[in-house]
Amino acid sequence: MRKDKAVGSKSDVGYWNEFWLRASGRTSDSYYRRRLDRAFRNILTGVTTRGARLLEVGVGGSEYLPYFHERFGFRVSGIDYSDTGCESARGMLDVAGIPGDIVQADMYSPPEAMLGRFDVVVSMGLVEHFVQTAAAVAACAAFARPGGLVITVIPNMKGLYGALFKIFNRSAYDTHVPLTLAQLQQAHGEAGLLDVRGEYLLGLPGVVDGARREPALVRRLLRRLVFPCSRAYWALEERGFGVPENAYSSPYMVCHARLAVSVPEGRGA
Repeated sequence: MRKDKAVGSKSDVGYWNEFWLRASGRTSDSYYRRRLDRAFRNILTGVTTRGARLLEVGVGGSEYLPYFHERFGFRVSGIDYSDTGCESARGMLDVAGIPGDIVQADMYSPPEAMLGRFDVVVSMGLVEHFVQTAAAVAACAAFARPGGLVITVIPNMKGLYGALFKIFNRSAYDTHVPLTLAQLQQAHGEAGLLDVRGEYLLGLPGVVDGARREPALVRRLLRRLVFPCSRAYWALEERGFGVPENAYSSPYMVCHARLAVSVPEGRGA
């Protein structure tokens, strides 16, 4: 396994090993997860998912592979270059009793047999860690079969969410390339993908993040004062009374596009 940074990455494998150790145990019961579920259901409308192959790139610590299997019936796999992240992802599949392959490898140097194989390729907070966004998207798309779907979710570091990270976790902020939704969509087009679409997710950011590093006193204050406010606001937003999703205050964005049906020879099978 490579110990240095992946090609063009703003973080190294040591950063991600530590991240997944700190991030373990986070709950999936939140409005964010429910909003994301709605986005995935919309994106996958009309797509045959039961028995189809789905790959999550940057799967380290992911709680989404069990979700994709249980919600849509996908046969799931993942790839990540962090050994700790892969262990965590395998553990979550084991706990859920779901079969799946987790491969430890750099997405820029993957096993040849994985290329061009998957019906859907998903990344959750991955491509924004690379200086060349289009190259990172293209690396993900290389795993998709001709006509396959590529789905990318990233945080909105250009907006309020990014500003909060600057205050509470500058070191994590510095591992990101801040992108607008338009820039993310452009990167998908530059990667050769077609029918590019996207949207912002949530009206306002919460502050719950199990991988943050603020001092203990600040964390206690956040838990006692701000976290309840975040949950109360999201309860209102879920009922249609929140801030409309937008480029300035929405904390996340999702983009999806398709690989062309015809691809150059030698790309994978």
